[in-house]
Amino acid sequence: MYSILIHEDAENDLELLATSDLKAAATIYSLLEELNGDQDLLDRLLQHGFRNEEIDISKFYALWKHGSIWRLKVIELE
Repeated sequence: MYSILIHEDAENDLELLATSDLKAAATIYSLLEELNGDQDLLDRLLQHGFRNEEIDISKFYALWKHGSIWRLKVIELE
């Protein structure tokens, strides 16, 4: 069973974002909650090229040599 753990640095970034763009921070928090409740979507977070109406997933090639690093883009915030 998959779950999302938010790193302390990411949590701090989201709190900082909330001070400048509350709507964007709320969108991200909402998406993370939705993902945590959907095992199929969590599985797709490791599928390069996956895209639906909410998210776009791809490998972060510039950092891939340092480990399995993925980019999750929230389409609403593009």
